[in-house]
Amino acid sequence: MMKWIFRWVVLNIVYVFVGSFIFSMEWIKDINFAAGYYVLLLLNLVLLVILWRKHYLKKNVVYILMGIYVALSILATVLAVNVERSIFGDKDWREGLLVLMYYFSLMAIGSTLDKKYKKKTIIVLLVFGAIECTYGVCQAFRAPFVKDMQHYVGRVNGRKVYETWSTGFAGNPNFFSTLVLICIGYAISLFVDEKPGKKSAIYLALVMLFMCGIMVGNTMSCVVGLVAMMTLLLIFTIKHKKLGKFVSLICVMVAAVFMMIILGKTTLVQDVGVTFSQASKIAQGDVKENFGTNRVYIWKNALEVAPNHLWHGTGIDGFCDAFLPDDCLRNKIGIKRINKAHNEYLQILITEGIFALIVYLVMCGIIVCCGVKDGFKNKTLLFVLPVIGYLVQAFFNISVITVAPLFFLAMGLCVDAERKGKILVVGNFGEDNKLDGQTAKTRAITKTLKKMCGEKRVRTINTKNTGFLEKIKFGIFVISSEKVVILPARKALGPVTSALGKLGALRKTYYVVVGGWLYDFAKDNTKLVKPLKKMKCVLVETDALKDDLSKFGVDAKIIPNYRIYNGKPKLKKKGKKYVYYSRVIKEKGVLVAIDAVRKAGKAKKVYLDIYGPIGDDFKKEFEEKIKGDKYVQYCGILNGNNKILGELSQYKCLLLPTTFNTEGVPGAVVEAMAAGVPTIVADWRYSAEIISDKKTGIVLKNNTVDGLARAIKMVENGKVDLSEMSKNCIRESEKYSEVEARKILKEVMNE
Repeated sequence: MMKWIFRWVVLNIVYVFVGSFIFSMEWIKDINFAAGYYVLLLLNLVLLVILWRKHYLKKNVVYILMGIYVALSILATVLAVNVERSIFGDKDWREGLLVLMYYFSLMAIGSTLDKKYKKKTIIVLLVFGAIECTYGVCQAFRAPFVKDMQHYVGRVNGRKVYETWSTGFAGNPNFFSTLVLICIGYAISLFVDEKPGKKSAIYLALVMLFMCGIMVGNTMSCVVGLVAMMTLLLIFTIKHKKLGKFVSLICVMVAAVFMMIILGKTTLVQDVGVTFSQASKIAQGDVKENFGTNRVYIWKNALEVAPNHLWHGTGIDGFCDAFLPDDCLRNKIGIKRINKAHNEYLQILITEGIFALIVYLVMCGIIVCCGVKDGFKNKTLLFVLPVIGYLVQAFFNISVITVAPLFFLAMGLCVDAERKGKILVVGNFGEDNKLDGQTAKTRAITKTLKKMCGEKRVRTINTKNTGFLEKIKFGIFVISSEKVVILPARKALGPVTSALGKLGALRKTYYVVVGGWLYDFAKDNTKLVKPLKKMKCVLVETDALKDDLSKFGVDAKIIPNYRIYNGKPKLKKKGKKYVYYSRVIKEKGVLVAIDAVRKAGKAKKVYLDIYGPIGDDFKKEFEEKIKGDKYVQYCGILNGNNKILGELSQYKCLLLPTTFNTEGVPGAVVEAMAAGVPTIVADWRYSAEIISDKKTGIVLKNNTVDGLARAIKMVENGKVDLSEMSKNCIRESEKYSEVEARKILKEVMNE
């Protein structure tokens, strides 16, 4: 679904650029260009309804403000001086209610993209922006293959004098410069984010191209917007120690400025001088109406009539209607028809009223504040930088249909409104008093997801329950969930993947593998390989298993077999005993542990405590084995992760000579490390990846009673430094923390 949203956003971007080009070539009329927005608005509204029903639009104050602003705009239209003009826009600009609603629909759709597709959207925008900027620069050089934009400025010695304007496809140098300002903001951010290399060089080249575009556009308001962006960027690069990137940007920008000055293709240097001169005179009280390219005159007259239309304005795009009896403001120095305030905020005040202006400012303020805060936190200003530049230049410029859609899209990309649908966890949750590795991991993953995403978003299906109603519930939950996390063992894997395939849910499935059996199982059941490759992600416990699965073309990631603790567990002082802590079955090596302790204990007294649920078919044999043995005793089942660590911490070593065929990263080893207890473990499957021999335990090359007995004697005779091994275990256990697991889950699930 996310891919299709992205494609639809790209289609909108294509229309803005291609439509602007066709319009600038005078192949279609402005009213027909605006009509394209009406069609897109209708389609966007249909898509928004679908996205809302599928929970892509979460509760967000920005959406509320958008709704209020649109409602106030509708009210302004109903009460407008000229209702038709308010709906369809002024004849010169076509920026009425329908176009305004299109802007907001595009903003809302853009906000639903995840970060991956937001970045892709930005890259698409930069590609089209670079094309238009190149076109605009070519106009400045009067290239033969572009439309020559000559603007009449008067007569000198009886001859008509023209200026060459760079307008791109936007129809005006100011609008062209505004579009380039948005693009340069994204190019700057991508360059700062990117590591040195080919991509970084491309982004820097784009910065230079867009800087040339701003220079040939000769728009002072965009220079002010660029200064605002660079000021924030300077603070950002200092804080995050990327000042070298900032210096590189400044060097490239200065080079572009000097190049355009030397080639005589910009008047911005003179414009800067004029602006400072006018600002100085204004500060001294010498205000003339032609200052700021007559903006002072426009603002002065607009502010005089603003109180007359304070509550609901004159109607969208109805700036002219504020100046009755004439249909527009005409001044004494021969300016043509003025139907925009040349200040977006003043324009909103006049046409839509004070309440609409307040709502708009609050909405923009929230987006900017959140964007800057998140940017500094996440070490990237990618989304917010162009928005800041546009909002600053908007004090001196006007909104137009060839640029404004891209600004509202940029605002949408700043909104953190990624889809927050339901997450389904499918696995064996076991029973309260019977926990094994699979149930412990299933519960841990579920608990972490609830912390990350909220209790209400996470639903569960217990694979132990296989009744008819449970299957119906499974189907309903899978279809209605955004993401499906599965943790089935060998028996359940086939049925679960088959059901997910029939429901078309494999593409949204995350498989968290419990143990290290999957590769061997897939070799014997080759039909499983295809669904594994279709899954969104397969998460395994060890690098070795990850490498094995890659032979099938399954791209797996590592997630630790972690445990969750409530606070810092209280560890006990070390005693003289050894401990076996796992399921009490033959395959886990409990009999080997008992015999090895007895053999090693002939010379010295060696004690063994056994914890764990006893297998039903092994119970009688086990009880006979330890009957009357004062050195070996069964201590029951440990529950509660903090209590487990407290009990384990008092033992010398954990004995786990397991040869269990599904073994991955045993939870018992993880918990023993957290308790500072080294493990004597069989060299079986992936154990050597978990336990470092003589550092965090002892890896038995000879996994027999004699081999384990020799290892116990090494410990008893002081041939290994248990104290140092205990410290190493605690350090190593940090890899198996919930913090590490949560980072990985966030990354793969984009939470």
